[in-house]
Formats: sequence, structure tokens, C-alpha cells
Amino acid sequence: MVSHVTSIVSLFALLLGLAECAKCPYAKFTPQHSFCKDPNPKCTILERGLQPADKQRLVDLHNMYREKVASGKEAICKLCTGNGGKTTFIGIFPAHQSML
Repeated sequence: MVSHVTSIVSLFALLLGLAECAKCPYAKFTPQHSFCKDPNPKCTILERGLQPADKQRLVDLHNMYREKVASGKEAICKLCTGNGGKTTFIGIFPAHQSML
């Protein structure tokens, strides 16, 4: 008899836990949150993410801009030169031409 009661209580706890997991985690902010809504039946997107060629293109673009910044071709701050070797500050951050 005790094992049946234990089994029933365990099953109830499991079902209660599953019901809690099924709740939308963003409902506490607003019940109309897009994460809480059912999928649109008209949606034709069958997968998400990027194709390998798209990923490679993003990496190539990132590396191109990183190289520009590192080589000084993308100089954001021109106040950094001619300051007698002193560090120039923009706001609270020091600005430097050379990243090496």
C-alpha cells in the first residue's frame, strides 16, 4: 500500500513539474510575448541557422574588418597622434592608433 501511495505521489509530482516546464518563461513579463504564442500555421520556415557558405562569408567579413582596424586603415580616432606621447582619452577610454 505504501509503495502505491509513493508511486502516485511521485507521478503527481512529475506531472506537476512537466506542467510547470510547459509554461512560457516570458509570460511573467507579458502574456502576449512572441515566445509564448503558438507558431503561425502560415510559416514556411522549416529550419533555422546559417548555411556553411553564409557562415564562411560572415567569418570572412569579420576578418576583413578586424584586419583593417588592426593595421590602422580603419582609424576611428585621429586625436591620438601628435600629443607628445601622451595618451588621449575619448570619454573615459584611452584611444590608441596602434593595436600592437
